Formats: sequence, C-alpha cells, structure tokens
Amino acid sequence: MYQWTKSYLHNRKARVLVDGHCGRKVLLRQGVPQGGVLSPTLFILFINDLVPELPKGVQAALYADDLVIWCSEEYATTAIYRMQLALEKVAAWAEDWCVTINREKTTATLFTLSAKATPGKLTLGDTPLKFEDQQTYLGVTYDKRMTWKQHIMNAEGKARRKLNIMRKLAGSHWGANEKILKTVYQGTVRPHLEYGSSSWATAAKTHQQALDKVQNQALRIITGAMKSTPIQKMEQVTGIPPLSKRRDCKTMVQATKYQCTHDHPMSDRLKKMSLGRLKRSSFALEARALQKKHQTEMPELVEPPSFSLDAPPWEDRQGNLDIQTSVPYLTTKDQQSNATKKALTLAMLEERYPQEAWIRVYTDGSATEAVKNGGAGVYVQYPSGERQAEASTVQTTELRYKH
Repeated sequence: MYQWTKSYLHNRKARVLVDGHCGRKVLLRQGVPQGGVLSPTLFILFINDLVPELPKGVQAALYADDLVIWCSEEYATTAIYRMQLALEKVAAWAEDWCVTINREKTTATLFTLSAKATPGKLTLGDTPLKFEDQQTYLGVTYDKRMTWKQHIMNAEGKARRKLNIMRKLAGSHWGANEKILKTVYQGTVRPHLEYGSSSWATAAKTHQQALDKVQNQALRIITGAMKSTPIQKMEQVTGIPPLSKRRDCKTMVQATKYQCTHDHPMSDRLKKMSLGRLKRSSFALEARALQKKHQTEMPELVEPPSFSLDAPPWEDRQGNLDIQTSVPYLTTKDQQSNATKKALTLAMLEERYPQEAWIRVYTDGSATEAVKNGGAGVYVQYPSGERQAEASTVQTTELRYKH
C-alpha cells in the first residue's frame, strides 16, 4: 500500500494550456490531485497529527482543511495565553510540513457575556489576527454572545429569497399544483430554515418565530389560502408539521447520538447536571427537558448499534441474495476445455461478485441414473477468506433446491 501510494503521488507534473499553447511542465512537490477519490482520505491522514500537538486546555475540530480551535476559561487573559501557545504550535507544524495558512481568513472571536472583557492580542507567526464579533463554521454563524441572532437572520433572508420561486410558480400561466409547490418548499426553502437547528436550540423564541413566519407564508402559497386562514388548518391540509416540532425532534435525535457515542465530550455533559449560575439555557438543558416531556414515547435505554456475523447473512438480508445459474460465453457442449471454462467462470465472479464484497455459495447435486446414490454439496467462501463445506443426502438436496 505504501509503494502504491508513493507511486500515485510521486513525480506528478502539471502545465497550463492557453489558446492552444502549453507551458512548461512543473513538478508538484506537495499536495494531492484535485478531484481524486483518494485525495480527501490522504489529506486527512496528512493533517491528523496536528490536533495532538495542541497544548492542554485547547480543543479543536477538523473538517477537511477547515480547522477551528477554542479554549474555555474563566478569565479572558488565560484563554488568550493558551490560544497563543496553540497558534505557535499550528505555525510550527505548518512550517515543518510546507503548508501555507491563509492568514487573511484566519480570525479570532472572544465569546463572553461580560462587557468589560477585552480581546487581547493573538498572532500567527508575525501576523496579528483580526478579532471579529462573529464566526461562521460549516454554515453556522456564532456571534460573540451566542444569541444566534445573526445566523437566524441569514437563514431567514436566504429562505425568503427562495419563496420568490414558489410565488412565480404559483402565479405562472400554467399554475403549479399543491404537490409541486410542496416539493419546492421542502427541497429549497425549509433546509435553510432548519439547518444546524440542534446547534441553535437555545436561541430566543422570538428569533425562532421569525423562521416560523416564513413557513407560514409558504403554506399560504401552497394552499392558496387567505391571511385569515388558521395556520393549523394549512398544516393539516399540506401535511407539513410546524418547524418547532421538527426542531425539537432534531434536538432529541442529536442528543441520542451523543449518548450513544460514549467517547464524545457531549456524552458526559448530558449525564451531568448543568450549573444554573446563568440565566441562559444550554443544549443539555434543552435536550433533557424535551426527553422528560416525551419520556412516555422515548425508549428506556439507547445503546449504539452492534454488528455481528454470527447469523448467516442470507437469513435476514434476502435483498442481497443473487442466484447465478449460468456463465456468459460458456457452452454446454464439450467445445471448450476445462481451463477455458474455469477462466470464464472466474472472470464472471470477479466482475459481478468480487470476493471482498460477496459471500460466495456454490451448490451442486447429482445421483446415479437420477434415482440412486443421490447427494449434494455446498461450498461457502467468505470475504475474510474463511471457507466452509457441507454434504447432504438426496432428500436434503430436494428441500434445499426448493427453498
């Protein structure tokens, strides 16, 4: 594997083509092929040793080449000191591995409820970092007081722009029916209204109601109802549940995922009682309140799924069963040698049923003059390389083939 990966990445060259003229070839000494299937995995392996290098008290999250680091402390000065140490580690790692960090896009934010706290100063190498009041990571905007107001305003703006598509479809000369309008809403508008909703579950109800109003307008477009039509009636007619219920459902699902992932930091936080020193809610409080509210419908114990191959796969996964009784290009007459027949059979198996992905089961049965000394055999070959053989009488053969 190492030799193959080295050959895949080593001695790669590129050149530019402009108006039919090619530039000189340039040897690419770093990076992975853009668009390659293996490129994301190789880059993850490359950057994976960065996080363990960070100092104690600093946490990190990686998604491809997007890195965010944070530190939670009682005093801002302590957090700034630890973050500066972390930035020095990141800069040293980047220099060692010939990685260029975009310093213009690298910014910092001090999250605090105190009006007296000052951001301080952070530098990445020789470049001082710019402090901003909000940060966007993976499409979710975090403001410095964690009110989620800016994120919800952005989501509302995107959703309202998409509502114009529904209005044009509803008011066009051919007039889209309710089914089409409902599909457009669920596919293009609602995703903006609830993206990352488990993250901003602690947002004020007034902020969340701004998103609910967008759905209410969409319901009136779908049904063609007047402003005086009750919202609940439109929800019943369209079969579209309130956004509040969908947000609660997503929050409980996310909490269950945390509880099943025992090594996740949120797993322990959900089990412990939260400190009530601030009049601010948290994801753990919201999740526990919802689980208590719906405890009659919730399972008593949720465990992560376990996978076992103790039972034969064909007993519970009939959908993956494929029966092959012929081999392409294989004749029934003795016109082909045994070596040719074997080669054709093996080629068909490798093409349609690769050994690493299929459990191959070979069966055969025969009897002398079709009535005497009958018997059958079954040969099983597993992806792991394990093999199993079984022989039976003619009576079992009949049952096996009927089954």
